[in-house]
Amino acid sequence: ELQASVGQLSSQLTHARNDNEKLNHMSNVRLQEINELKENNNIESQMNLRQQKDLIDRLNNEIRAYKQENIMLKDDVERLESSQSKAPSVIMKSLVEKLRHDLAEKEKKQKAMSRAIAE
Repeated sequence: ELQASVGQLSSQLTHARNDNEKLNHMSNVRLQEINELKENNNIESQMNLRQQKDLIDRLNNEIRAYKQENIMLKDDVERLESSQSKAPSVIMKSLVEKLRHDLAEKEKKQKAMSRAIAE
């Protein structure tokens, strides 16, 4: 009876060891799957981070370009305003033309009077 009991316990022990090996193998497979998922997730995260950094760099470059363009446009506006304020206005030009015309008329009259006096 003792031998039967020992045999039964030995059988149960063998069965338990087999079950333990199966569970150990399954847990190792699951652990390997989890590690692969972590690695894939890590790679994916790094790729997303790199894409976001590239996007930020591109947008910063665009901002710099827009700021430079804005500065150049402001300089152009300032230069145009300055040159416009220095240039004679349309009214001033028309007055100068009128004065030149009046002067030419007076010179013609003066020459005509000088001829009349000389005759």
